[in-house]
Amino acid sequence: MKKRYILLVGIWCIIIFAFASSRFYNGENTLMYIQILFGLDYNQAEIVNMLVRKGAHVCIFGTLAVIVYFLLKRRFLFLPWGITTLFAIADEYNQSLVPGRTALASDVLLDSLAAFLFLLVARRFTADKKTKHLTF
Repeated sequence: MKKRYILLVGIWCIIIFAFASSRFYNGENTLMYIQILFGLDYNQAEIVNMLVRKGAHVCIFGTLAVIVYFLLKRRFLFLPWGITTLFAIADEYNQSLVPGRTALASDVLLDSLAAFLFLLVARRFTADKKTKHLTF
């Protein structure tokens, strides 16, 4: 079972880096496609674009944190949170090296917060008598 989680973490991290390394998945392109697909003016599309992009950050890094949490057999909260936050920093650094992409500290903060919140939810729904006493 542990091998599956290691494989899943590896695949998830590769997917994140693949998207971050692509010049195609930048704010300008997604904004353009949102305008075309939904027929929105620039200001409306900009709001939708921001919500979609930040929502993706929340889901992607929250999920990564939960996968790492299960890899560590639900014994820790801060370790998967720290690992996910370090990966978010590496992801933003990677983005800074890609032409047409920008790295934002606010994205790292959002990723870290999302990871922590997802971990709290995972802990709440997976806590049993054996692990309930382990808070953080």
